[in-house]
Amino acid sequence: MNTLLLPFALKALKATEFEYGLQEGLTSIGFVVGSLLMAKFFDRLQAGAWLAISFLGMAIVNMYYSSLQSVPLAIAVITFSGFFNAPASIGRRVIVQRNTPPEMRGRVSSVFFVQGNVLFLIGMSAAGLADIMDVRLLYLVSALMLLLAGVVVLFMPELGPSVAQWKRTVSLLRGIEAAPRLGAGRPATLAEVERFIGHMPELLDMAPKERAQLASDTLVAEAPGGKVVVYRGEESDAAYFILKGSAAAGYLRDDEYVILNLLREGDFFGEVAALTGMQRTANIITEEDSEFLIIPSRVMKRLVQKHTALNVRLHTIIGERLSLTELPRGTGFDQQLLRDLRTAPAEG
Repeated sequence: MNTLLLPFALKALKATEFEYGLQEGLTSIGFVVGSLLMAKFFDRLQAGAWLAISFLGMAIVNMYYSSLQSVPLAIAVITFSGFFNAPASIGRRVIVQRNTPPEMRGRVSSVFFVQGNVLFLIGMSAAGLADIMDVRLLYLVSALMLLLAGVVVLFMPELGPSVAQWKRTVSLLRGIEAAPRLGAGRPATLAEVERFIGHMPELLDMAPKERAQLASDTLVAEAPGGKVVVYRGEESDAAYFILKGSAAAGYLRDDEYVILNLLREGDFFGEVAALTGMQRTANIITEEDSEFLIIPSRVMKRLVQKHTALNVRLHTIIGERLSLTELPRGTGFDQQLLRDLRTAPAEG
């Protein structure tokens, strides 16, 4: 397909050399954009799933591309081919790294490199058929080969995800729509703040004026079951309190999903990021339709400063949760926080 792009542009699209150059350049830009997104979202899926998505995505885009007559539309469409190429390029390297013993990794990578380049040469030679065959047909055949590769990956042992994994995968990907992608939410009512306080004995002495202030400072958001409310590694400045429903806390480690805790009505999460500025330490996925009170960082800090018992409770919870969590890469501890966790307040 790489080799066919030039004859396809000149023969099928009647494009100029400049327009062909735009297609090559935008394909590379699409690849860069896809790679940047992969850095953020790669661990939502196993590497095999990314391979399948990549092959199937490129196949669909290029099947459509093979039928185009418009040069501007072709330039736009081919950009997506580069975008979908990124998951396969990254995924295959991850598969080799994770599944090859360190002492064998150099040899396996070398064989992979040589094999890939030999097949590239065969494909480039086959592209010469464009001189005697319809280039649109050749391009369509290439896209169908990618489609076949994507389908094969879906059923390969240890590479293709199971039905259960795909269901979780779809749920995780759909979680892009979830909080902090829940949107702005809506202002909390005094009744909802009272429900929150009812679960927090440390706040029962809160004055009516302070309760009204808390209602004006917080938001309420809803999420259906199967949504990612917060995502591990994100930077955010809000804590969440479950007013209704339940959620699971966990993260991916070596392609296995580690469940840390099941959170129910009356539980907090996100307090680590809200109080310390650290990245999110776990994914939070709703188990059922849920409702959350969103408490901004400045409000959380105000509460713990004013209510000592809440401060003690939250620091204890933070210490327990961090002891169970393998932190995301690049996460740094606040040294004062570490001292606070090691030395609990005497009145606690």
